[in-house]
Amino acid sequence: MAKVDGLSNQVGKLTEAFVDDAFVEKLYSEVLGMEGFDMAFLEKAFDYLVAHQLEGKKFMVRRLEMRKEWLQTFASTLD
Repeated sequence: MAKVDGLSNQVGKLTEAFVDDAFVEKLYSEVLGMEGFDMAFLEKAFDYLVAHQLEGKKFMVRRLEMRKEWLQTFASTLD
């Protein structure tokens, strides 16, 4: 039974990795697709959102206007 539990655990970790990869790719596309912002800044925002996954998930469900507002607020923290 321990082998089955171990295998189940490994499959779970592998599934998480695929989900995380898909999320990161989608996040990258959405962040870098935002108009009106410098690409270097968007890369910094993307790095932050990946490192703070809950913030990244919240970013993804926001409407376009709210995403822009989040990016503007984030930009003000970099100054």
